[in-house]
Amino acid sequence: MSLRFIGPEFNDNFSVPVTGYATTGLGAAQEIQTPHELKKNLPLWGLLITLRMRLAIGATNVGAKTPESIWNFIQRVRVEGKHRILGTRTLVNVSGPLLRQYCLVHQAGFAPLAVIGTTQSAAADPLPAPAINQNNDIELVLPVPFVPLALFPRQQALYALNAPDWDVLNCWISVGDASVVYSFNAGQVVTFSNFGGGGSPQINIYMLRYLLGGARNLIRPAVRRLDMLPMDSQLQSGGGGDVPIRDLTVGYKAVHYLLKTGTLQAGLSAGARAYGSLSDTIITRPKIKVDNVIKRDSGPSDPYVLKSYYAFQLEGVHPDVGHNVIHFAEGHNASTFFPADGLTSKNTYQLAGDYTAAANQIGDILQELIEGEPIVFTPDGVARQGVTGQVVSA
Repeated sequence: MSLRFIGPEFNDNFSVPVTGYATTGLGAAQEIQTPHELKKNLPLWGLLITLRMRLAIGATNVGAKTPESIWNFIQRVRVEGKHRILGTRTLVNVSGPLLRQYCLVHQAGFAPLAVIGTTQSAAADPLPAPAINQNNDIELVLPVPFVPLALFPRQQALYALNAPDWDVLNCWISVGDASVVYSFNAGQVVTFSNFGGGGSPQINIYMLRYLLGGARNLIRPAVRRLDMLPMDSQLQSGGGGDVPIRDLTVGYKAVHYLLKTGTLQAGLSAGARAYGSLSDTIITRPKIKVDNVIKRDSGPSDPYVLKSYYAFQLEGVHPDVGHNVIHFAEGHNASTFFPADGLTSKNTYQLAGDYTAAANQIGDILQELIEGEPIVFTPDGVARQGVTGQVVSA
């Protein structure tokens, strides 16, 4: 099977409206739909989103940086479409910082990139210490994969976004303001403009598309979904050892869960979300349970053992502070996905573990889920389902 990419292929460009921001750099979070649909003539591996802007601090300085600083400016990436058979589906609905972390832990060689001036950084907080009369020219490059990164490239093709099967494919980007980057300081002066100054910040959308050669019409991919669930209310009350924390989504195969915990940043603008601190010790010994029966136990209560294990499993890097992983695609093998597609709302499918509750604590859990089974047709017309190759028709 041929397995080549076209890309990065330009799809869209748009400006971030900043006229509504005050001189303090504050303004409500806003969601912007890209001017054009994603192109639908070839299967999609994913997108590359770039944000180019200048963040300028004036004569009065800002407060301290948030732990994920400028990555918080990309508040959310949402990709939604209408499949010709399945109907409307949300394919991606995840914050910029959590997307960055998902890519980072899976592929160390494809880390999201921040460029400040001409200095490249893969850090969660790439910005210099704030200072008066400081101009920060920034470019962020954020991958948005539509395939499970835990799989080897040839298996990934079985989960590509088969764009020709979709009547509609749209993308929305939500952006924040100065409150998600810095703590507020009375009288601060913050402006956002284009890279180098003048105009408005710019967002570009690039596509990474498959060239599958003769196999293009022989694969009917499954649909992969990436979303996030909040855990704020759960982490602010209760607590205990080996107790339920959050209900998870049933009806899909589960590939991967990425946990994030910390405290809420103070002084956020309306609709904005950012962590004021990140912590590895709020949730320990996380596990997945079905009807109170353990299906995946992450073992020791030491979170750093878990980080090291999954860095080995995923051949990536250790998750950043405040993040940890529960993973089902061992050995990069799709046959080990957890079959939560066999569960219904009558089942209790939960994240459980040891956790401590406290006011102002927040959390998110990224879910990577699969709907359906990939179908591969052989040249003689035999259809084989899933990675096991079970014959479903001849």
